[in-house]
Amino acid sequence: MQEDTGTFIGGLEEGVCIRQFLSSANRIGLRLIRAADGLYNEASFQDILHQYDGLIFEKLGMVLFRSTECRMYHLISGDQLPGLQFVEHESELFTAQETSIFPPGKEDPPWDWGLQQMNIHRSPYKGEGVRIALLDTGIDLQHPDFQSSHIVAQSFVEGESEQDQNGHGTHGAGLLIAGEKTTLGIRYSVVPNAELYVGKVLRNSGSSPSRYLMMGINWALEQQCKVITISMGSRIRRGVPYSTSYEKMAKAALDQGCLIISAAGNDSFRHLDRLMPVAEPANCPSIMAVGAINYQQKMYNRSNAAVNPDTAIDLVAPGVGILSSFVGEQRYKALSGTSMATAYAAGIAVQHLQAQPDLTPLKLRALLRKRTQALNLPERDTGAGLIQAYWD
Repeated sequence: MQEDTGTFIGGLEEGVCIRQFLSSANRIGLRLIRAADGLYNEASFQDILHQYDGLIFEKLGMVLFRSTECRMYHLISGDQLPGLQFVEHESELFTAQETSIFPPGKEDPPWDWGLQQMNIHRSPYKGEGVRIALLDTGIDLQHPDFQSSHIVAQSFVEGESEQDQNGHGTHGAGLLIAGEKTTLGIRYSVVPNAELYVGKVLRNSGSSPSRYLMMGINWALEQQCKVITISMGSRIRRGVPYSTSYEKMAKAALDQGCLIISAAGNDSFRHLDRLMPVAEPANCPSIMAVGAINYQQKMYNRSNAAVNPDTAIDLVAPGVGILSSFVGEQRYKALSGTSMATAYAAGIAVQHLQAQPDLTPLKLRALLRKRTQALNLPERDTGAGLIQAYWD
């Protein structure tokens, strides 16, 4: 019985010579190609994966394999491919949001409560000259609030364009760079003048295999983005360590001057005292993890916590009933989740970079944690506290 072909993610040893690695692969009948040799469009990457056994992402030090599990096992156990450090199964990722529903009998908070609590209107910094990547379900390029924005969009999802038909990516994009003069007559974005690079790495259904995210991170680094925001994840059980693959990608981003900011995930049920660990990839040490709070500055019911070893929440941001742009005729929607909090945090990171362009990713992360508002909540839930806008 023939074994099915699957997708695997491998890591290269630091300093490995790519030419020698390709030569070693060729000797054992493994057809690999550098990702940079292909064009950036949805057809080329997928065509390459059907023609070759794998793609090498040099900027990440990673390899994407299409192979059987038996063959992958022999590659690792037999040391047939010098320079290959590890191989993991790819994972499935999902958006980190849910439709907002306010508790019955309670008055809805102001539409801009999140902006108010982060003191966005105190900051003169609106993102000029800073490149940020949003890796998500794409973006509605026809939305009127984006017509004056600087946007570059690219799809890495097979058979789908960068046009968002889910709404999650468009919502996050609006929190980042929607124009100040919106059709609502209000500003709901953090950095309307930033340069946004949208990589579609999630299908319109809201889920995707992790290989699309790898492609998106590689692309964002090639575009010289200084911040990458990822509002998606995979649920992690208690006691399960972080992914070696995601940690390697995050370290590669740090080395190239880019900070990855990711959603902590929405797997908890706090009203039942059920706390779930930070989702991946946010649970990696080299990725900044963001949780969510509500209008009363209490934890969002579904926000995950730092209950696993070697995992932390860096900080929190508003994440309940957050109004932003959306797809379809309605154009706007209030959503809840750590996705919304992550977009806010990424926007404030852009403010810091506009004010201090020479900040390294690690100094940026430390400064974001330092300039927070303390909350009377456990550190496992909120990290350093509620993120605050940057002003002099």
